[in-house]
Amino acid sequence: MSSLFLLLLTSAMPASAADLLMYKDHSEGVAFEDAAALAGHDIVVTDDVADFQREYGRGGFDVVIVDTYLDYPPIGIDDVVLDRARTHEPVVYSNWALDTSLLQDSLGVTTGADLTTPLDLTRSAGATHDIFEGVPDLVTWTYDQYTDDGDALTPLGGWLAVQHDTGTGALAFTNGDTTAVLGFMPGNFIGSDNDADGHNDVSELLANMFDVLLAGRPTLSVDGACPSLVTLRLSGLTPTSKVALVSGAELGFSTIPTGSCAGTPLPIEGDPALLGVFDTDSMGGVEIESVVTREVCGQVRTVAVDLATCKTSAPLQL
Repeated sequence: MSSLFLLLLTSAMPASAADLLMYKDHSEGVAFEDAAALAGHDIVVTDDVADFQREYGRGGFDVVIVDTYLDYPPIGIDDVVLDRARTHEPVVYSNWALDTSLLQDSLGVTTGADLTTPLDLTRSAGATHDIFEGVPDLVTWTYDQYTDDGDALTPLGGWLAVQHDTGTGALAFTNGDTTAVLGFMPGNFIGSDNDADGHNDVSELLANMFDVLLAGRPTLSVDGACPSLVTLRLSGLTPTSKVALVSGAELGFSTIPTGSCAGTPLPIEGDPALLGVFDTDSMGGVEIESVVTREVCGQVRTVAVDLATCKTSAPLQL
């Protein structure tokens, strides 16, 4: 029997429903599944690497989740996480061994103290968005199921949304709010319902996490074949504002060095080149015509940066 199954979940707001794909290596609670239900999203869940890779290869998933308690994530799973993080496509990473993971740079975090017992969760004072809306101020743990219960996180160029009750980082958003990294094990919090509303507090917290990951971000597309005169179409930007186009030869990790968005992560290796700054229209869009030469075709990745919000698009290869 296949280990792949689909949870079809109804939504109070069908237009906002998203498609989620999750790999998990355990059966210790359904925190993410319940969160998807609360947020009105559809979720495909599997504990089989081949099934996960096959589903991911079909495309169309808005958020990818990796939730591993029992072992290190398999290589095929880490490859998907790396792909999502580098291209700024929404991904959630929850793994007990984050402190030894080679993915830390791409995920945009460093780790401090290793947790040997669960810690209660509360909002971070410096949070950019409050994901505790509708959630008790303190989310308390209920089980101590694991030898390693998470890590203390420090975001690189991102921000903390949740902290442990000791003040260390527990949930970080990085890569332009497209990557969420957990420093706690959600299964340790199943059964905690401090506001007595019939839902696990941790699932309500994760449902709000999805809202941040799925918030509007710029889109960048191209009309025309390379080499030729092409039209770059940008949308989802701040109306009547400014957008910058930056480029690089390879996918990777860098940050904007100066200006109002200094420190914002980019999915481009090395020093990004500024192609230009452009005005957006009243609908938050702009079209730019440009001649792309044969030498550039397939060699350059371009990213749009909304200079009002510092949100970035996925990289476009011409």
